[in-house]
Amino acid sequence: MESRTLGRSGVEVCALGLGCMRLSADWQWIDGTKISFGALGRETAVRCLRAAVDMGITLFDTSSIYGAGENEETLGEAFAGIRDRVVIATKFGNLADEASRTILFVRDWERQRGLTYRTDPYYIRWSCEQSLRRLRTDYID
Repeated sequence: MESRTLGRSGVEVCALGLGCMRLSADWQWIDGTKISFGALGRETAVRCLRAAVDMGITLFDTSSIYGAGENEETLGEAFAGIRDRVVIATKFGNLADEASRTILFVRDWERQRGLTYRTDPYYIRWSCEQSLRRLRTDYID
């Protein structure tokens, strides 16, 4: 697999990355709107991710919103023991109730605390800590 340097980071990744959104279980917005991509199930998703690594894929894109956190959990399970072989990119911006697989709009979180999430160090740190927990790692690439 051809590789490339990721920006100016010096991190080498394969030229083709895997966007992981469609590996997530079904979830919903707080207004009840369902988000479904025909979930594979955790076991199948883990097998798919491990097969991708075996084929040379090293860059994986996820988000705290995909599956209301379940997507990051799946990556954490799939990459246990091989974390040093993959590069994980994740994002944040909305809150998720992991138990009900519901995405809560950030503006509600902001309103409750009188904060602006995009610049609030507490929110950014908290979001990263939640992703690290779900990804079962101590760093996000």
